[in-house]
Amino acid sequence: EVAEGEAVAMAEREAQWEEQRQQKKSRTCATKQPVEPRALARAFDALKNQVDALKEENRQLRQENRDRDREIADQRDRFENLVARTEALQRERDTLLYN
Repeated sequence: EVAEGEAVAMAEREAQWEEQRQQKKSRTCATKQPVEPRALARAFDALKNQVDALKEENRQLRQENRDRDREIADQRDRFENLVARTEALQRERDTLLYN
């Protein structure tokens, strides 16, 4: 009974493997079809346009990053100036209070 079940399971797996092999074989045959030059040119143009669009997007993102970096540096400078001014005012206040 156990051996029978194992035999059935093995037969099912072999059938699945055979089906997968046939599917892969048919896909392989489909890819071996000759490519029409115009279709190849269209595919190449589409790919080139996509690459160009990605390059432009990359350029824009780099510019945005540079702008953001400048803004962060400016904010850091303003913060450091405010801290320095606050410290100077605290020292001046302490001088006026204790002298």
